[in-house]
Amino acid sequence: MPLPRLRVQYYDGANIILTQRGIKTKIQLACIAVPPIETQAGQLARQALQRMLEGQPFQYRAIAKDRYGRLLAEIRVGQLNVNRQLVLEGHATYYNPYTTGCEEVAAAARQPRPAPETIAPSPQGGKS
Repeated sequence: MPLPRLRVQYYDGANIILTQRGIKTKIQLACIAVPPIETQAGQLARQALQRMLEGQPFQYRAIAKDRYGRLLAEIRVGQLNVNRQLVLEGHATYYNPYTTGCEEVAAAARQPRPAPETIAPSPQGGKS
């Protein structure tokens, strides 16, 4: 019997909602903080998370629950730790107020990281 379709909604670069068979599971990526979604950096973080997960089978490992009832989880696509990768790409910073079990993300935070991508402004029409 095929598995029921899983729907993923992306709120920002660290929060998703999984819906399967009408049951919603709210997940916050553990051990990271991302810029607010209203900012360009926040939009880029959400795009990075979506790029890593979209169309890929992934697993999550719940570490704890936060005060809002969301699962704090580590997400993996194959061997890729998505939480860690967001830190390495400069879209997130290490943040661990609630949990233990964030060793891979903590190690990534100690490595040099590139500056986050920026969206180039559209070219202005004008004289050459």
